[in-house]
Amino acid sequence: MPDRTRRRHAQIHDLLDRGHSLKAIARDLGLARNTVRRFARATDPEELLVNDGTGQRPKMLDAFEPYLRERWNNGCTNAQQLYRELRVPGHRGGPTFLRQYLRPWRDGLPRHQPPPRPPSVRRAAGWLLRDPAGLDNDERRQLDALTASCPPWPPFATTSAISPG
Repeated sequence: MPDRTRRRHAQIHDLLDRGHSLKAIARDLGLARNTVRRFARATDPEELLVNDGTGQRPKMLDAFEPYLRERWNNGCTNAQQLYRELRVPGHRGGPTFLRQYLRPWRDGLPRHQPPPRPPSVRRAAGWLLRDPAGLDNDERRQLDALTASCPPWPPFATTSAISPG
């Protein structure tokens, strides 16, 4: 972007030196007249470059970046929460604007995996009624997790407690 700006500045000033009007330059280069006027007024192409020649405009949230980085590094990655906190110091943008600003930061985070679905009642009952030796490792692990999360169940969660007819 900065190189293109420098080339365009030189091109416009070359045409101006040859006597072309702003309107003719705009037509020939396919630019808006105000763009040509802005380039013509600038004596040096560096005047046209923003942010020390990077070519990128400053973002509205750049002033809040140190605070956002601190909160992000402390574990607050919820854009809605950060938005509520920024409303107090005076940020006037909306929550979508903040989410877009934080999106590149999220690329390094692991994706949130939804928790596994709990087993159906039929499946859990089958595990409870089956001989423990007949359960595979995954079923045994799920049954152990189920009985651990349901305190009243452990006395009944063994097949020895249920005697077949």
